This record gives sequence, C-alpha cells and structure tokens, in this order.
Amino acid sequence: MFTLSATLLCAQAQLAITEVMTQESTNNSLGKGSDWWELSNFGSSDIDLTGYRWNDDAHNGALGADPSPFTGVIIHQGEAIIVTETNAAIHDAATFRQWWGIGAGVQVLVCPSTAPGLSQSGDSVRIWNPNAAGASDQFDDADMVDRVDTGAAPLIMVPTFNYDTNNGTFDWLSTNGVRGAFNAATSDEVGSPGVHTAAGPIVIVKQPTPKTLTAPVGIPVSFSVAAIGLPKPRFIWLFNGSPANLGALGATVYSAFTNNQSVSTISFASVQTLDQGTYSVIVSNGVQANLTSSNAVLTVTASPLAPEVSSAPQSVWAYIPQSVTFNVDAFGSPSPTLQWKHNGVNISGETFPDLVLFLSDSNAAGTYTVGITNSAGFTNVSATLTITPKPNLRITEVEPNEAPGGHGDWWELSNLGTFPVSLHGFRFDDSSFSLAQAYTITNDILIAPNESVVLAEDMTPADFATWWGPDQLPPGLQIIDYHGAGLSFSSAGDSLSVWNAAASTESDYIDSVAFDVSESGVTFTYDPSTGNFAGTTNDSAGISVVGVNGAFTAAISGDIGSPGSVVNTPLITRIGKANPGYTLTWVSQPNFRYAVQYKTNLVDASWSTLTTVTVGNTNQFSYTDGTATGKQRFYRLILNP
Repeated sequence: MFTLSATLLCAQAQLAITEVMTQESTNNSLGKGSDWWELSNFGSSDIDLTGYRWNDDAHNGALGADPSPFTGVIIHQGEAIIVTETNAAIHDAATFRQWWGIGAGVQVLVCPSTAPGLSQSGDSVRIWNPNAAGASDQFDDADMVDRVDTGAAPLIMVPTFNYDTNNGTFDWLSTNGVRGAFNAATSDEVGSPGVHTAAGPIVIVKQPTPKTLTAPVGIPVSFSVAAIGLPKPRFIWLFNGSPANLGALGATVYSAFTNNQSVSTISFASVQTLDQGTYSVIVSNGVQANLTSSNAVLTVTASPLAPEVSSAPQSVWAYIPQSVTFNVDAFGSPSPTLQWKHNGVNISGETFPDLVLFLSDSNAAGTYTVGITNSAGFTNVSATLTITPKPNLRITEVEPNEAPGGHGDWWELSNLGTFPVSLHGFRFDDSSFSLAQAYTITNDILIAPNESVVLAEDMTPADFATWWGPDQLPPGLQIIDYHGAGLSFSSAGDSLSVWNAAASTESDYIDSVAFDVSESGVTFTYDPSTGNFAGTTNDSAGISVVGVNGAFTAAISGDIGSPGSVVNTPLITRIGKANPGYTLTWVSQPNFRYAVQYKTNLVDASWSTLTTVTVGNTNQFSYTDGTATGKQRFYRLILNP
C-alpha cells in the first residue's frame, strides 16, 4: 500500500510552473512581446498534456481554461515548454522563438486570443489535470497540478519571475547569466524560456499542527501541514507510522497550493477513540529524497473533559450603526454550555457560539465574556468592544509605479481625527473592491491623531526605511509590511479601499480613492488645501513635489514622496522679546494659512485668535504680537489648509 501511494504521489509531482513573464519591454524590434509562462517536467517519464487546462487568478473553469493548446502535446522528461499569449507581434511559435533567439527544439504553445492575460500588477498561473472537477465555473484545488503567484513586475531590465528557493515564493527575478537566463534577441527582456531549471529543495515550513490535542468523542478535529519545494511537494499522511487508512479512520484529506506553498489537512468530522494515535506526513516531490515530518499526537477520551477553547473572540473597534459578531469555539466532554455576559451581567438568551450585536448607541461598548461550563469544569474568555465615531482616516499617499530599483508599491493611511484608532482587523483591497479578497491587517497598530502609517508591499520596515532614508522619515514611523498576489497597484490606473474590522458590506468603507496612469517614481498624494486625494497626473496638487506638503527625494532611486507625513506640523522654533510684545518664528509651508492663538492662563477653556496669516514662498515665518503687555502669554498655531 505504501509503495503504490508513494508511486502515485511522485507521478503527480512531475510537472511544475517554472517561469512567468507578465511585463514586456517596449523596445522590441518585432513589436511589444506577449505574456508567457513555462511548464517543466522534472519526472522520469513523458506526459501527455491532452486535456490539461490553465487560467490566471480568476480560478475560473468556464472562462479562459481552454484545453486546446495542450491537445496532442507531449512534454518529455527534462523538458521545459512555453505557453504564450498571442498578439500582433507574437502571433505564432516562430515569432516567439525569433523574439528570444531560441531554437526550434523548444516547444511553444500559442493560446487563442480569448486566453487570460497576466497582469503586470500581480497575478497567478494555475494549471489543472484533465479530470479537474468542481462547479461549472470553479475547478477544485485538489485537481490542481501547480499554481504560482507573482507580485508587481519591475520595469527595470524587464525580467521574468522564477521560483525562489529561499522562501518558496515565485518572486526571484531573472538575471542575465544566472540560472541559464539570457537577453532576448530582439529586445532587452531577461529570461530563460525553454531552459530546464534545477529543482528546489523540500522544506517543511509548518509541521503538523496542533502538536498535541486531547479531544472528546464526537467533535471535529483536524491537523495541517505545509511545505515548499520545486516541484511542489505532495503529502502522504501516516497513522502510527503507516499510511493512514482514511476510510477506517473516518477521515478526509484536502491538499492544495496556496501562496506558493503546498498545504494538506487531515480532518475528522466526528473523532472517535479508534482515531487516537500519532499522525505525521511523508513529503515528496518525486525528485528529492522524501522528508518525514514530526509527530502530532491525538488523544480521544470518553471520560469527562473540562472545557477548552480552540478559538477565542477577538476585540474589535466599531462605530454606529455597524454590527459586530463575537465568536468562540470550545469543546469538552460532555459538550459544554455557553453564556455570554456584558460587563459581568448575563445577556438573556445568548447561549450560542456567535454573539451578534447591532450597534445603536454607545452603551454596547465594554467587555464581553463567554462562560463555558460542563460537569468537568469551567472556563471563560473575553473580548472588548470599543465604540467610537466613524474614524476620520484618509488614504493620503499611494505609489503604484516606483523608480527603477526593485522596490514595491506602498501607500499611506493618516488619522485626521481627534482620537486614536486600532488598525487590527482592518482590511484593504485594490480595484476588485472586494471584502472577500481584501488583505487583513493582523498587526496590533494604534494610529494616533495627526499620525500617518505606511503600508509597504513585499518590503520589511527596515528595507522601506533604507529606501527613503531613516533620517528623512518621521521619528517613530510605523510601517506595516504585506504580501499577496493581486494586491499590487497597476501603474496604468487602479484604486484602493479600506474597511475596518466590523464592516460587513463593501459600501461601508472608511476611505476609497482612485488614481490614473502614474508617473514613474512620483507618488499620488492628498492635498491638504482641498481635503481631496486627486489621484491624477493632470492635477499638479495630486502628485508629490519636493518641498511641498513635506515631500522629499528618497535616499535610493530618487523617488519623490512624503511617507509618514501629510503636512509639516506647525512648529514654533523661537519666541523672542519685541518692543512691545513678542516675536514668534515657526517652520512653515508655502501658500498655507496659519492662525496664531493665545491664552494668558493654561486653565482657560478657550484660545483667542490674534491673527490669520497666509505664508508666501518660504519655509520659515515670523509674526510679532504687539498686544502682549502682561507677564505671561501662551501661544499655539493652527494650520488652516
């Protein structure tokens, strides 16, 4: 049984997507090239590709997944073949080979004009076997042969994407002379179409989890594992050291590719005592030596078991009239009962795992606790609901098109309100405008009034700071890094929307902006004089200009922007004695209006306005208060865009 399973597993792992091009050069003597990707056979036998289908991140089986390019095609052992779109310049296999200067021995499959295009701002490539099943428009992941996800394509050198053996992602860029890469014959693209790459080592990035679990009879239980490698690893689940008999155990296994990893989960809908034991996996891709994972131990008991919490409710910030759902997952033997409380008081009738609150006033704020009880014991967990007015958070800067240098897209979120806001659970998405596809912020970030935070794609905070210059960024700037295919911004125009954790509909967004074709190395920015995000290169107030609204030149690559700063906060640098009164000097911004206010006692409730002045083309301004005759006077500046 083990030998047969291992043989089938290795056969499935022979094929892998090994190269993707989503952005082509404009200097091709043949005309602009077409998107393409490479499929390699790492196995020891030839494979008939008849009936295979592919698509991009749409994951759609009805549209674009045309099997005709693969009909009658044999991919030989050790061979890499090309699957290309067609356009006016690259209209057949011969023109593709001319473009790259490759021989007739490289198989090039030309897709029909209806085939999906690959987005330069981030996309995926998926390929399914001939038996792919599922709904009419969605193939099952279980039948997927391979999947890769790419981020935004760089404009410099116009390289292809390859598998990165360091982290399992598909973000390594081709370099001329490395791994068989070369310059295209009729343009300046860099890639290695038709060159069979070396396999990447298998690494188990997530051992079977949870490591140990004690569960009562009859509850759902699952263990999961993840690994990287080229070709993608597959898994054989072991029970007490032998291949698991899923039927006898009452278990199911689901395996798929996600985020360029292979993942597998073994699940029990209703665990029984015969299921208890040790679970592990053999990880193989048919090329490298098999790996065996560590053990996960399942204990199933029919004896009383005190309640345990497997998933606790999460604290949330919300505003009226949003709805909030707190959820708890718990188990025990016998099955426990639940009781929700608000600030220590039982909530009548709320004895279910989900507690749904429809917010109509601030009285709903506070601590929500769920007590979990059975005859063997008691436990409880709590979460906090914070109710505020709708936060005045604004998207104040976006860079969708970086200057050459290999940096990622980024954007800025600013708190223009009067109270701090927790960003935990906030979500954002680009033009797809979808809560289902949105990225969720898991960082515990609190954004204070007048603070701006930066969200950077595929860059660590240290990398971002080095790019822009640590000495040029605001002290203490909070930088959130994120990664995900499809979240990259398109330099040809895109949009960005932000929702808080409690939002349940796309229309309940905190802020949403759109921007058009972008200029390389210059950010779109918020205009504090109008309170708008222009997002257009035709509006001079909509793009960053050095010296305006805090914009400066990055330390590397020369990009222009103002990450971490919407406008320079008014700062009084000197107060000097005048005759009569005092002279105030402050750091100013050209063409902005400042109100000079004072009070004679800090305990006074209000400030009095002395004057309002519009600053000309200068970064420093002085004003003399000739009315000051008392012993003390306190001053402040108010910036009025």
